[in-house]
Amino acid sequence: MRIRHDVDLQPYNTFALSAYAATLVDIHHPADLTILHQQSNWSTTPRWILSGGSNLILTQDWSGYVLKIANLGKKLIYEDDQFGYWQVAAGENWHEWVQFSLAAGYSGLENLSLIPGTVGAAPVQNIGAYGVELADTFVECEATDLATGKTALLTRLMCRLGYRDSIFKQVTDQQWVITQVTFRLNKQPQLNIRYGELKTWADAMLQIGQSLTPLMVSEQVCAIRRKKLPDPQQLPNAGSFFKNPIITQAQLEALKIQWPDIIYYPIKAGKSVKLAAGWLLERLGWKGYRQGPVGFHEQQSLVMVNYGGARGSDVLALAQQVQAHVLQEVGIALEIEPKIID
Repeated sequence: MRIRHDVDLQPYNTFALSAYAATLVDIHHPADLTILHQQSNWSTTPRWILSGGSNLILTQDWSGYVLKIANLGKKLIYEDDQFGYWQVAAGENWHEWVQFSLAAGYSGLENLSLIPGTVGAAPVQNIGAYGVELADTFVECEATDLATGKTALLTRLMCRLGYRDSIFKQVTDQQWVITQVTFRLNKQPQLNIRYGELKTWADAMLQIGQSLTPLMVSEQVCAIRRKKLPDPQQLPNAGSFFKNPIITQAQLEALKIQWPDIIYYPIKAGKSVKLAAGWLLERLGWKGYRQGPVGFHEQQSLVMVNYGGARGSDVLALAQQVQAHVLQEVGIALEIEPKIID
Protein backbone atom coordinates (compact mmCIF):
# COMPACT_ATOMS: atom_id res chain seq x y z
CA MET A 1 0.00 0.00 0.00
CA ARG A 2 1.22 3.48 -0.87
CA ILE A 3 -0.36 6.65 0.55
CA ARG A 4 0.06 10.11 -0.96
CA HIS A 5 -1.53 13.45 -0.08
CA ASP A 6 -2.73 16.44 -2.12
CA VAL A 7 -2.35 14.68 -5.48
CA ASP A 8 -3.46 16.09 -8.84
CA LEU A 9 -5.54 13.40 -10.57
CA GLN A 10 -5.06 14.79 -14.08
CA PRO A 11 -2.54 12.05 -15.04
CA TYR A 12 -4.93 9.39 -13.77
CA ASN A 13 -7.97 10.10 -15.96
CA THR A 14 -8.10 9.87 -19.75
CA PHE A 15 -10.13 13.08 -20.05
CA ALA A 16 -7.14 14.89 -18.48
CA LEU A 17 -9.32 16.82 -16.05
CA SER A 18 -7.48 18.40 -13.15
CA ALA A 19 -8.80 17.78 -9.64
CA TYR A 20 -6.92 17.22 -6.40
CA ALA A 21 -7.36 14.26 -4.07
CA ALA A 22 -6.69 14.86 -0.38
CA THR A 23 -5.44 11.27 -0.07
CA LEU A 24 -4.56 8.87 -2.90
CA VAL A 25 -3.98 5.26 -1.84
CA ASP A 26 -2.45 2.66 -4.18
CA ILE A 27 -3.93 -0.74 -3.34
CA HIS A 28 -1.37 -3.47 -4.14
CA HIS A 29 -3.08 -6.30 -2.26
CA PRO A 30 -6.70 -6.94 -1.16
CA ALA A 31 -5.48 -6.99 2.45
CA ASP A 32 -4.68 -3.29 2.10
CA LEU A 33 -8.42 -2.61 2.09
CA THR A 34 -8.81 -4.38 5.44
CA ILE A 35 -6.02 -2.25 6.90
CA LEU A 36 -7.67 0.92 5.64
CA HIS A 37 -10.99 -0.13 7.13
CA GLN A 38 -9.31 -0.14 10.55
CA GLN A 39 -8.40 3.55 10.29
CA SER A 40 -10.24 5.65 12.87
CA ASN A 41 -11.62 8.09 10.29
CA TRP A 42 -12.54 5.48 7.68
CA SER A 43 -16.32 5.42 8.24
CA THR A 44 -16.64 9.22 8.18
CA THR A 45 -14.35 9.97 5.22
CA PRO A 46 -15.79 10.02 1.67
CA ARG A 47 -14.08 7.72 -0.82
CA TRP A 48 -14.25 6.43 -4.37
CA ILE A 49 -12.45 3.85 -6.49
CA LEU A 50 -9.99 4.76 -9.25
CA SER A 51 -9.14 2.09 -11.79
CA GLY A 52 -7.87 3.05 -15.26
CA GLY A 53 -9.58 6.45 -15.18
CA SER A 54 -11.01 5.88 -18.65
CA ASN A 55 -14.67 6.25 -17.73
CA LEU A 56 -14.50 9.18 -15.36
CA ILE A 57 -15.45 12.85 -15.20
CA LEU A 58 -13.93 14.83 -12.32
CA THR A 59 -15.84 17.98 -11.44
CA GLN A 60 -14.06 19.20 -8.29
CA ASP A 61 -11.33 18.47 -5.75
CA TRP A 62 -11.93 15.49 -3.46
CA SER A 63 -11.57 15.86 0.30
CA GLY A 64 -11.43 12.16 1.16
CA TYR A 65 -9.80 8.94 -0.03
CA VAL A 66 -9.24 7.96 -3.65
CA LEU A 67 -8.39 4.25 -3.84
CA LYS A 68 -6.34 3.27 -6.89
CA ILE A 69 -6.54 -0.47 -7.51
CA ALA A 70 -3.07 -1.65 -8.55
CA ASN A 71 -2.83 -5.37 -7.69
CA LEU A 72 -1.49 -7.67 -10.43
CA GLY A 73 -1.56 -11.34 -11.38
CA LYS A 74 -3.34 -13.87 -13.61
CA LYS A 75 -3.52 -17.66 -13.44
CA LEU A 76 -5.36 -20.58 -14.99
CA ILE A 77 -7.24 -22.27 -12.15
CA TYR A 78 -9.16 -24.99 -14.00
CA GLU A 79 -9.84 -26.32 -17.47
CA ASP A 80 -11.96 -28.96 -19.13
CA ASP A 81 -12.43 -30.00 -22.75
CA GLN A 82 -14.23 -26.78 -23.67
CA PHE A 83 -13.16 -24.02 -21.33
CA GLY A 84 -10.32 -22.55 -19.36
CA TYR A 85 -11.07 -20.68 -16.16
CA TRP A 86 -8.78 -17.76 -15.39
CA GLN A 87 -8.44 -15.63 -12.25
CA VAL A 88 -7.14 -12.15 -12.99
CA ALA A 89 -6.25 -9.39 -10.52
CA ALA A 90 -8.33 -6.23 -10.75
CA GLY A 91 -5.34 -3.96 -11.35
CA GLU A 92 -4.29 -5.67 -14.57
CA ASN A 93 -4.59 -3.59 -17.76
CA TRP A 94 -7.65 -4.80 -19.68
CA HIS A 95 -6.21 -4.79 -23.21
CA GLU A 96 -3.00 -6.48 -22.05
CA TRP A 97 -5.10 -9.21 -20.43
CA VAL A 98 -7.07 -9.71 -23.65
CA GLN A 99 -3.85 -10.05 -25.64
CA PHE A 100 -2.42 -12.44 -23.06
CA SER A 101 -5.50 -14.67 -23.26
CA LEU A 102 -5.31 -14.81 -27.06
CA ALA A 103 -1.59 -15.62 -27.00
CA ALA A 104 -2.35 -18.43 -24.55
CA GLY A 105 -4.77 -19.95 -27.08
CA TYR A 106 -8.14 -18.90 -25.61
CA SER A 107 -10.96 -16.97 -27.24
CA GLY A 108 -13.95 -15.00 -26.05
CA LEU A 109 -12.44 -11.59 -25.38
CA GLU A 110 -11.17 -10.67 -28.87
CA ASN A 111 -14.09 -8.32 -29.61
CA LEU A 112 -13.26 -6.38 -26.44
CA SER A 113 -9.71 -5.57 -27.57
CA LEU A 114 -8.29 -2.08 -27.01
CA ILE A 115 -10.96 -1.04 -24.52
CA PRO A 116 -9.16 1.19 -22.02
CA GLY A 117 -9.19 0.57 -18.29
CA THR A 118 -8.49 -2.28 -15.91
CA VAL A 119 -9.85 -5.78 -15.37
CA GLY A 120 -11.53 -4.74 -12.11
CA ALA A 121 -13.41 -1.93 -13.82
CA ALA A 122 -14.78 -4.17 -16.57
CA PRO A 123 -17.63 -5.76 -14.56
CA VAL A 124 -18.66 -2.39 -13.11
CA GLN A 125 -19.54 -1.15 -16.57
CA ASN A 126 -20.18 -4.60 -18.05
CA ILE A 127 -18.04 -3.39 -20.93
CA GLY A 128 -19.16 -4.34 -24.41
CA ALA A 129 -18.20 -3.89 -28.05
CA TYR A 130 -18.95 -5.42 -31.45
CA GLY A 131 -21.70 -7.72 -30.23
CA VAL A 132 -19.91 -9.02 -27.12
CA GLU A 133 -20.23 -8.09 -23.44
CA LEU A 134 -18.07 -8.94 -20.47
CA ALA A 135 -21.07 -10.89 -19.15
CA ASP A 136 -20.51 -13.48 -21.91
CA THR A 137 -17.29 -14.72 -20.25
CA PHE A 138 -17.69 -13.50 -16.66
CA VAL A 139 -17.98 -16.19 -13.97
CA GLU A 140 -17.54 -14.39 -10.65
CA CYS A 141 -15.50 -11.79 -8.87
CA GLU A 142 -13.97 -11.29 -5.47
CA ALA A 143 -14.91 -7.98 -3.92
CA THR A 144 -14.49 -6.17 -0.61
CA ASP A 145 -17.29 -4.17 0.97
CA LEU A 146 -15.71 -0.88 2.02
CA ALA A 147 -18.48 -0.32 4.56
CA THR A 148 -17.70 -3.47 6.55
CA GLY A 149 -14.24 -4.53 5.40
CA LYS A 150 -15.56 -8.00 4.57
CA THR A 151 -14.72 -9.87 1.36
CA ALA A 152 -17.24 -11.86 -0.68
CA LEU A 153 -17.37 -13.93 -3.84
CA LEU A 154 -20.05 -12.51 -6.15
CA THR A 155 -21.46 -14.68 -8.93
CA ARG A 156 -22.60 -13.43 -12.31
CA LEU A 157 -26.22 -13.47 -11.13
CA MET A 158 -25.37 -11.57 -7.95
CA CYS A 159 -23.55 -8.89 -9.97
CA ARG A 160 -26.75 -8.10 -11.94
CA LEU A 161 -24.87 -7.47 -15.16
CA GLY A 162 -26.93 -5.54 -17.70
CA TYR A 163 -26.38 -3.13 -20.55
CA ARG A 164 -23.51 -0.92 -19.27
CA ASP A 165 -24.73 -1.69 -15.78
CA SER A 166 -24.08 -3.86 -12.72
CA ILE A 167 -24.71 -3.98 -8.99
CA PHE A 168 -21.54 -1.92 -8.58
CA LYS A 169 -23.26 1.07 -10.18
CA GLN A 170 -26.60 0.59 -8.45
CA VAL A 171 -27.62 1.99 -5.08
CA THR A 172 -27.13 -0.68 -2.41
CA ASP A 173 -26.09 -0.86 1.22
CA GLN A 174 -22.67 -2.12 0.13
CA GLN A 175 -19.81 -0.20 -1.46
CA TRP A 176 -18.00 -2.96 -3.32
CA VAL A 177 -14.50 -2.76 -4.71
CA ILE A 178 -13.51 -5.59 -7.03
CA THR A 179 -10.13 -7.18 -6.35
CA GLN A 180 -10.19 -10.21 -8.65
CA VAL A 181 -12.24 -11.50 -11.61
CA THR A 182 -12.74 -15.05 -12.90
CA PHE A 183 -13.33 -15.63 -16.63
CA ARG A 184 -14.49 -18.68 -18.57
CA LEU A 185 -12.77 -18.65 -21.97
CA ASN A 186 -13.20 -20.94 -24.97
CA LYS A 187 -10.45 -23.41 -25.81
CA GLN A 188 -11.86 -23.66 -29.34
CA PRO A 189 -12.68 -20.43 -31.24
CA GLN A 190 -16.28 -19.25 -31.01
CA LEU A 191 -16.11 -16.10 -33.12
CA ASN A 192 -18.76 -13.39 -33.00
CA ILE A 193 -18.42 -11.44 -36.25
CA ARG A 194 -22.00 -10.26 -36.79
CA TYR A 195 -21.53 -6.59 -35.86
CA GLY A 196 -21.26 -3.68 -38.34
CA GLU A 197 -17.80 -3.03 -39.74
CA LEU A 198 -16.48 -6.23 -38.22
CA LYS A 199 -19.06 -8.24 -40.19
CA THR A 200 -18.20 -6.38 -43.39
CA TRP A 201 -14.52 -7.23 -42.94
CA ALA A 202 -15.26 -10.85 -42.02
CA ASP A 203 -17.55 -11.36 -45.02
CA ALA A 204 -14.84 -10.02 -47.34
CA MET A 205 -12.23 -12.32 -45.82
CA LEU A 206 -14.47 -15.37 -46.03
CA GLN A 207 -15.33 -14.64 -49.67
CA ILE A 208 -11.68 -14.99 -50.62
CA GLY A 209 -11.41 -18.22 -48.65
CA GLN A 210 -9.50 -16.79 -45.70
CA SER A 211 -10.27 -18.57 -42.45
CA LEU A 212 -10.48 -16.35 -39.39
CA THR A 213 -8.81 -16.67 -36.01
CA PRO A 214 -9.49 -14.91 -32.70
CA LEU A 215 -6.20 -13.02 -33.08
CA MET A 216 -7.22 -11.78 -36.53
CA VAL A 217 -10.56 -10.59 -35.11
CA SER A 218 -8.74 -8.80 -32.31
CA GLU A 219 -6.40 -7.08 -34.75
CA GLN A 220 -9.33 -5.94 -36.87
CA VAL A 221 -11.23 -4.66 -33.82
CA CYS A 222 -8.13 -2.66 -32.86
CA ALA A 223 -7.87 -1.25 -36.39
CA ILE A 224 -11.54 -0.20 -36.37
CA ARG A 225 -11.28 1.39 -32.93
CA ARG A 226 -8.10 3.30 -33.82
CA LYS A 227 -9.78 4.60 -36.95
CA LYS A 228 -13.00 5.66 -35.21
CA LEU A 229 -11.87 6.72 -31.74
CA PRO A 230 -9.28 9.35 -30.81
CA ASP A 231 -6.26 8.26 -28.80
CA PRO A 232 -6.63 9.75 -25.27
CA GLN A 233 -2.88 10.36 -25.25
CA GLN A 234 -3.30 12.67 -28.23
CA LEU A 235 -6.78 14.05 -27.60
CA PRO A 236 -8.08 13.40 -24.06
CA ASN A 237 -11.51 11.74 -23.89
CA ALA A 238 -13.52 9.16 -21.96
CA GLY A 239 -14.71 7.12 -24.94
CA SER A 240 -18.43 6.97 -25.71
CA PHE A 241 -19.99 9.75 -23.67
CA PHE A 242 -23.64 8.69 -23.87
CA LYS A 243 -25.23 5.27 -23.65
CA ASN A 244 -27.15 3.93 -26.61
CA PRO A 245 -30.76 4.54 -25.50
CA ILE A 246 -33.13 1.59 -25.27
CA ILE A 247 -36.64 2.29 -26.57
CA THR A 248 -39.78 0.31 -27.35
CA GLN A 249 -40.65 -1.03 -30.77
CA ALA A 250 -43.53 1.47 -30.92
CA GLN A 251 -41.15 4.38 -30.30
CA LEU A 252 -38.89 3.08 -33.05
CA GLU A 253 -41.73 2.95 -35.56
CA ALA A 254 -42.60 6.56 -34.76
CA LEU A 255 -38.99 7.64 -35.27
CA LYS A 256 -38.81 5.78 -38.59
CA ILE A 257 -41.40 8.17 -39.98
CA GLN A 258 -38.95 11.04 -39.51
CA TRP A 259 -35.77 9.03 -40.17
CA PRO A 260 -36.36 5.89 -42.27
CA ASP A 261 -32.62 5.12 -42.19
CA ILE A 262 -32.30 5.30 -38.40
CA ILE A 263 -29.69 2.89 -37.02
CA TYR A 264 -30.76 0.54 -34.25
CA TYR A 265 -29.95 -2.88 -32.85
CA PRO A 266 -32.60 -5.45 -31.85
CA ILE A 267 -32.45 -6.68 -28.26
CA LYS A 268 -32.78 -10.40 -27.53
CA ALA A 269 -36.21 -10.10 -25.91
CA GLY A 270 -37.55 -8.62 -29.15
CA LYS A 271 -39.81 -6.05 -27.49
CA SER A 272 -37.30 -3.20 -27.49
CA VAL A 273 -34.35 -1.91 -29.50
CA LYS A 274 -31.13 -0.07 -28.83
CA LEU A 275 -30.61 3.11 -30.83
CA ALA A 276 -27.17 4.18 -32.06
CA ALA A 277 -26.66 7.33 -30.00
CA GLY A 278 -23.75 8.42 -32.20
CA TRP A 279 -25.93 8.33 -35.31
CA LEU A 280 -28.59 10.34 -33.48
CA LEU A 281 -26.13 13.03 -32.38
CA GLU A 282 -24.69 13.28 -35.87
CA ARG A 283 -28.15 13.78 -37.39
CA LEU A 284 -28.86 16.51 -34.85
CA GLY A 285 -25.67 18.37 -35.78
CA TRP A 286 -23.37 17.66 -32.82
CA LYS A 287 -20.59 15.90 -34.70
CA GLY A 288 -17.52 18.14 -34.68
CA TYR A 289 -19.23 20.78 -32.52
CA ARG A 290 -16.87 22.66 -30.21
CA GLN A 291 -17.64 24.85 -27.21
CA GLY A 292 -14.54 26.41 -25.71
CA PRO A 293 -12.11 23.72 -24.52
CA VAL A 294 -14.52 20.81 -25.11
CA GLY A 295 -16.40 19.42 -28.07
CA PHE A 296 -17.41 16.32 -30.00
CA HIS A 297 -14.85 14.59 -32.13
CA GLU A 298 -14.85 15.36 -35.84
CA GLN A 299 -14.91 11.68 -36.77
CA GLN A 300 -17.01 10.27 -33.93
CA SER A 301 -20.01 12.20 -32.70
CA LEU A 302 -20.42 10.07 -29.56
CA VAL A 303 -16.99 10.98 -28.17
CA MET A 304 -16.54 14.25 -26.28
CA VAL A 305 -12.94 15.49 -26.20
CA ASN A 306 -10.81 17.89 -24.21
CA TYR A 307 -9.01 20.29 -26.55
CA GLY A 308 -6.92 21.58 -23.66
CA GLY A 309 -7.59 23.10 -20.26
CA ALA A 310 -11.15 21.81 -19.88
CA ARG A 311 -12.71 21.44 -16.44
CA GLY A 312 -15.40 19.05 -15.37
CA SER A 313 -17.93 21.88 -15.33
CA ASP A 314 -17.23 22.55 -19.04
CA VAL A 315 -17.90 18.90 -19.85
CA LEU A 316 -21.17 18.75 -17.93
CA ALA A 317 -22.41 22.04 -19.37
CA LEU A 318 -22.06 20.75 -22.93
CA ALA A 319 -23.50 17.35 -22.00
CA GLN A 320 -26.60 18.98 -20.54
CA GLN A 321 -27.12 21.04 -23.70
CA VAL A 322 -27.01 17.88 -25.79
CA GLN A 323 -29.41 16.04 -23.48
CA ALA A 324 -31.89 18.91 -23.60
CA HIS A 325 -31.68 19.11 -27.40
CA VAL A 326 -32.21 15.37 -27.91
CA LEU A 327 -35.11 15.32 -25.45
CA GLN A 328 -36.75 18.25 -27.22
CA GLU A 329 -36.26 16.95 -30.76
CA VAL A 330 -36.72 13.22 -30.29
CA GLY A 331 -38.27 12.73 -26.87
CA ILE A 332 -35.41 10.52 -25.68
CA ALA A 333 -33.45 11.08 -22.46
CA LEU A 334 -29.78 10.35 -23.10
CA GLU A 335 -27.83 8.94 -20.18
CA ILE A 336 -24.22 9.91 -19.55
CA GLU A 337 -21.98 6.83 -19.61
CA PRO A 338 -18.89 7.94 -17.62
CA LYS A 339 -19.04 8.14 -13.85
CA ILE A 340 -19.38 11.70 -12.58
CA ILE A 341 -17.34 12.48 -9.46
CA ASP A 342 -18.76 15.53 -7.67
